[in-house]
Amino acid sequence: MPYDWIIDALEETWDSIDRLVRPQPPEAYDALTACPGWSVRDVVSHLLGFEAMLGGAPVPTFEGPWPDYVRNPIGELNEAFVQAHRSEPGIVVLDQFRDVSRRSLAALRALDDEAWEKVGWSPEGERPYYRFQETRVLDSWIHLQDIRDALLE
Repeated sequence: MPYDWIIDALEETWDSIDRLVRPQPPEAYDALTACPGWSVRDVVSHLLGFEAMLGGAPVPTFEGPWPDYVRNPIGELNEAFVQAHRSEPGIVVLDQFRDVSRRSLAALRALDDEAWEKVGWSPEGERPYYRFQETRVLDSWIHLQDIRDALLE
């Protein structure tokens, strides 16, 4: 299938995040990343939340004022996911991310070419689904680097 590379890239990146973070001590999840206001836990929460949303889960309600670094509707979505998991132990968030990413990969593997090419919503506007998933690859890989930098790996 012409889109297998996208699935493989997501799986490799998400597995790399899991392998990097899983052996870390609990306090490592609080290490600050280059993403304004976000720790390692928060980055994993963002990835978890976005994949859960794509799988049909509702976006959590954000409580309180938006932080200064939230400047658009996508930032609001992301921050709602982060806030929803901020008080959970990091390993719990990572386990949830592992579960949701496995479901996402299975759903992607089940798509036919027509579904991959269907135009629909993406954070960048209306795009074919494969373009949206290419962006997911890039976003996930960049966040892997954010986590590596925060953990000095």
